[in-house]
Amino acid sequence: MAELSDERYLAIYSIIGSIPKGQVISYGAIAKMVPNCSARMVARALRITPEGSKLPWYRVINSQMKVSDHPGAKKQRQLLEQEGVTFDPNGKIAREHHWLQT
Repeated sequence: MAELSDERYLAIYSIIGSIPKGQVISYGAIAKMVPNCSARMVARALRITPEGSKLPWYRVINSQMKVSDHPGAKKQRQLLEQEGVTFDPNGKIAREHHWLQT
């Protein structure tokens, strides 16, 4: 895919690869770090990630600081919980796990 060579995608993957264990960040927060990028582009980058990638995709969450509703949502939550991420009763991730966000 030609898109994978786009510098923005490479920057997105670099940021996602830097998210510490037990921390999360939103699609929009990543987009703000990459010039001419949007939250949708970040989501697309994750969708086109090559099979077998070790990228910690599950550490990227929506703007409500929750796991988005998608086919892998249950697995995403399980992976986050294995890293010690905690959720409130409404599924919102505890602030202490928000990477680079105030």
